[in-house]
Amino acid sequence: MLNPDNRRNHDMKLDTLVSELITEQDWRNAWPVLVAYRPQLKLDDLLARREELQSEGYKLIGLCIQDQVKAMAGIQVLPHILGSKDLRVHDLATHPDERRKGYGEQLMGAIVNLARQLKCSRILLYSRLSNTDAHRFYEKKAGLERYGIEFKMELGETPL
Repeated sequence: MLNPDNRRNHDMKLDTLVSELITEQDWRNAWPVLVAYRPQLKLDDLLARREELQSEGYKLIGLCIQDQVKAMAGIQVLPHILGSKDLRVHDLATHPDERRKGYGEQLMGAIVNLARQLKCSRILLYSRLSNTDAHRFYEKKAGLERYGIEFKMELGETPL
């Protein structure tokens, strides 16, 4: 998925690697970042759903420095009725102690490169209306633009 030759960023003092987090241990390593973003999520629940999520095309991508996950995002490629593909970004997050260090920007750059490799026509990212700090990041640092409005309807039990 991510070309190992293109995953290293040599502009940083420490070795930075962006890669897919596949194994249970990989997902455990991403847990401190994910739980800071979704505190209601339980580690056991996440790990129990890992294989199901992966079988449905969900991929967890992590930006790691010295084997520590600093930022992560869930991604999924979805077909479009017009014949193109969209890369959907879920849960883009940087560990609270690691924000404003450029990790989110680097991770989004890797996601953009991946979307191009996969011949996706666009990247879509959902963000809550109240998350204005993230909106500034998406527009100023990640190169995204506001596009449409997403609607929802809760159907019973609240998803994790």
